[in-house]
Amino acid sequence: TGNHTVAVRGHSTFTNGEASFNGNSFLVNPSLSTDTITLGATAQTGTITLGQSTKDNTINIGNAATESDQEQIINIGSGTGSGLATVNIAAKASQGCETAVTIGGNDPNFGTTTVAIRGTTTLTSGDVNFNGYDFNVLPNIGARTITIGSTTQSATGIITLGQSTATNTINIGNAQTANGATQTINIGGNNQSGGDTVLNLAANTATAA
Repeated sequence: TGNHTVAVRGHSTFTNGEASFNGNSFLVNPSLSTDTITLGATAQTGTITLGQSTKDNTINIGNAATESDQEQIINIGSGTGSGLATVNIAAKASQGCETAVTIGGNDPNFGTTTVAIRGTTTLTSGDVNFNGYDFNVLPNIGARTITIGSTTQSATGIITLGQSTATNTINIGNAQTANGATQTINIGGNNQSGGDTVLNLAANTATAA
């Protein structure tokens, strides 16, 4: 009973067998702010698990209240080696489970969230929804191509640009083209031999009130 303090000074190594910490709260508090905490060896092939509870619980990684003039950097799978890095986030395989992944703050007035996706990225398996505030697709190189829809998309797969029932504006190729430059807008003009194109413009079938 009571409080016990175990002071481990200098370089210490725990080897040969498992080391278990059972009981109440367990804290790792280095005496110097510049000290490093490392879990896992450089040649480790085993699994490191942070949190294994099957009950309601919270796991915090880099969740401190960072001061206004400070920066907190959290690296996940960002090593400098040439090997493959596979990062799974909420990649559950259990049938019927629900997953919610939130990236960034919920109000842009409190700060800007920048998500940099480098290389070839494929979003698969299930609906992908971008909800909230403005959403921009801005390649960092002008020669990049943006494609919506696959080459084998079936007739039942609909691509919708704009679905608001309120007064709104949809712009396609509406940039201020520079002097001497040409903007080409192709709509339904690349059929293979024997293919058909049906182009409906303002073909509203709704009955006026």
